[in-house]
Amino acid sequence: MSTRNDMKRFRQRTYVFSAITAVFYAIMVLVTLKELETLSGVAPFDMRPTGYSYEDAQLLLEALGEAGRRYYLTHQIPLDMVFPAAFALFLTNAFLWCRSILTAGRWIGLGIGLSWLAAAADYLENTGITAMLVLWPKVPVSLVSLSSVASIVKAGATTCAIIIMLIVVGRTVFHARVTKPR
Repeated sequence: MSTRNDMKRFRQRTYVFSAITAVFYAIMVLVTLKELETLSGVAPFDMRPTGYSYEDAQLLLEALGEAGRRYYLTHQIPLDMVFPAAFALFLTNAFLWCRSILTAGRWIGLGIGLSWLAAAADYLENTGITAMLVLWPKVPVSLVSLSSVASIVKAGATTCAIIIMLIVVGRTVFHARVTKPR
């Protein structure tokens, strides 16, 4: 068990990174990704959790046009360079906050590891998208494949981390209710 100061510190950091994550996510979903979908008529790379083919990538890049590709580079990518770390820090601190209340080491460690795997995959995806936007129309098939795999890994790791977070929070709430002095 951690000290009360640890619990307070992790709780405060969870709130801070939760707010940062929520703001960036809202801006991306409600503004930049929405604009990219409006410009192209198809879902942007970031909104394809099952990945995409080379043909899908070419279609999107062409449909975006020069202005859309520039918008992706100058608006969506900068936001999405902050979001993965903020989200991983939110989840990490939330897991550590729960650990300060409940000993669930395996779940906590797995959740934290998956949070950072999701962030790393998101950064790899962002790097690939940036390269595709810059290299278009001469985008290597291998670049699209790597970016697509990164999208799938990001989505899978994020989903698993959130499921583990729900399990840990559930166990923590149950533990707190059961051990609460009457």
